[in-house]
Amino acid sequence: KQDKALHLTTSVMLTALGTETAKDFKLKNPEIVGVTFSLICGLAKEFLYDTKPSAYDLTADIVGAIAGVYINRLFFSEYGKVYITLWICLEIFKKYVQTFQT
Repeated sequence: KQDKALHLTTSVMLTALGTETAKDFKLKNPEIVGVTFSLICGLAKEFLYDTKPSAYDLTADIVGAIAGVYINRLFFSEYGKVYITLWICLEIFKKYVQTFQT
């Protein structure tokens, strides 16, 4: 389970990285570039590093790459800044509450 979560979150981050880099270089279709970059990294890891490639890992990579497009859109939208700020505040509040529970 943890391995799949790592695949998913890494794919989200690689998609965002590839998309924003493509935007910086003013490439056409930066989201496609970002997804492609993420999936190439995932495929390379599965086939070059692992002894036995996993279809579940590749599925997590694909889901993460698609989610990365939408998360990146949300993050860079006007509303995204509000959501990110609220999320950070919620995380700080959760840590604050946890300190009193222990």
